[in-house]
Amino acid sequence: MTRLSDQSDEKLVTDIISESFKNNPSVISSLKNDHKINKRIKELAKYAFRTANRRKGVFLSSNDKGVAICYHFGGKKNSLADYWDQIMLLINAIGVRKLPAILQRESYIKKIRPQDGNYLYFWFFGVKESYRGSEAARELQTAIFRDSENKQLPIYLETSLEGNLLMEVEGLEAFTMNEGDMYIVKKGLQHRVSSQAECKILLIENKSTAHTGEVKSDITKDIKDQLQ
Repeated sequence: MTRLSDQSDEKLVTDIISESFKNNPSVISSLKNDHKINKRIKELAKYAFRTANRRKGVFLSSNDKGVAICYHFGGKKNSLADYWDQIMLLINAIGVRKLPAILQRESYIKKIRPQDGNYLYFWFFGVKESYRGSEAARELQTAIFRDSENKQLPIYLETSLEGNLLMEVEGLEAFTMNEGDMYIVKKGLQHRVSSQAECKILLIENKSTAHTGEVKSDITKDIKDQLQ
């Protein structure tokens, strides 16, 4: 059974997120990359915890080895504590030189998200390395989906994409996804993705999701092959 965090969990959550994202290119590119990069990742993780904890959006697995940060983005206005934490993040993690690029990216992301803020912002998901493959990840995934259903709010991911990806979705014109883009395919819609060059993406779906749905072809892979 998962649980919501309290203030005493700050170090625990910070350590899990820092370990899980220490080699993540997207996280590293958003921070001042120098000999203090590990410390800067911890500052980002601490900032994420404090922001989400105030909004009851930090979920911990039953064994306290996994964490998901996902909260109602427009559910609470920024407080003085939020603004202070943002200043500290800029000073201790991002650095002034990175600020213009960060603001430009945030402005773009804001445009493609619901303007009223009525969505769940899925920010971080991590499990301690020695416990990956345990029930921690499954518990957290179930908790996030249940929270979305209970609140009747869609989930928007914080993710990144390297390269360009062509999306073909049933009933829509084909479109191209670029770095920083996110798209949720509604359940039951046929869709296909392709890329002319190597493209790296983050895909979140149930483990039982069939690779090509009910259609079987030469490119269909079973669950075992997909996990290799």
